[in-house]
Formats: sequence, C-alpha cells, structure tokens
Amino acid sequence: MIYTIAINYSGVFMKIRYFISLAFTLIVLVFTCFVLGLGFNRWFLDLYAALIVIISPLIFMGILYGWKNMRSAFSVISGNYDKKDLLSAKTFFEIYGITVFLIAFIASVLSFIALLKYQTREEFGPAIALIAESFLYAGILNLVIVIPYKIIIKKKIITSS
Repeated sequence: MIYTIAINYSGVFMKIRYFISLAFTLIVLVFTCFVLGLGFNRWFLDLYAALIVIISPLIFMGILYGWKNMRSAFSVISGNYDKKDLLSAKTFFEIYGITVFLIAFIASVLSFIALLKYQTREEFGPAIALIAESFLYAGILNLVIVIPYKIIIKKKIITSS
C-alpha cells in the first residue's frame, strides 16, 4: 500500500517536473530570441518548416509503429504501466527523436538544393531560413518532448524493477 502511494506521488511529481521543464525551455527560447533581436515576427515562425518537422515524424511513426502503440507511448507518463509497455515506449521515443532530426535534415538538404537554383539575392533568405528553422524545430521538439519522456520512462523502469 505504501509502495503504491509512493509510485503515484512520484508520477505526479514527474508530471510537475515535466511542466516546469517546458516552462523553463519556453523562457530560455523567448529570452534568447529577444537578446538576439529576433522578436517574434512572421519571419521567425515558419509554418511550413514547423509542419514538416513536427507533423511528418508523427505520421511516419504512427504508420510504422502503429497508432495504438504511439498513443500508448505518449500516455505512459500518466498511469502505471508494466515493464514491457515502458520498454516499448522507450524504444518509440528513441526512434522518434532520430526520425525528427532525419526529417529536418532532409528538409534542409532540399532547401539547400532549392537555394542553389535561385539566381537573385532576395530569394536566398527564405531558403536559408528553412534550412536553419528545420533544425531549430527539431531541437525544440527533442528538448520539449523526446528527452523528458525518455527520462520519465527510464525513471519508471528503474522504480518498477
């Protein structure tokens, strides 16, 4: 009984830590943007790069890993799961983190190829921005979702042993 209460308390504590890490990441990103003078204008937030880097890996993983298994991996931080489910979720997030960076790399290479085709100086900006933003969004996604989930899952595996 006491062990069950400790696990539930630990689960709530992990969720609180997760949300604190999200808030900290947001504060660091906003601070960095304003220190660099970027602000938040339409040139900084590129919807196409965000869709490519955020949505594509989810669809890719949903198709290959299975939609049910993907939902299970994302819901592992809320609830008690057995070791098999935790290991499955750990594998999912390891592959998902790699997939995000590979899709960002492919988008950047395609943007670089398009950049080489442009002749005027005005057309360089959007292509270079897409190259940089793809990796920016991949890094943020890994920092906000993949790494915290992997830490939470590893802690749950350790406490379930």
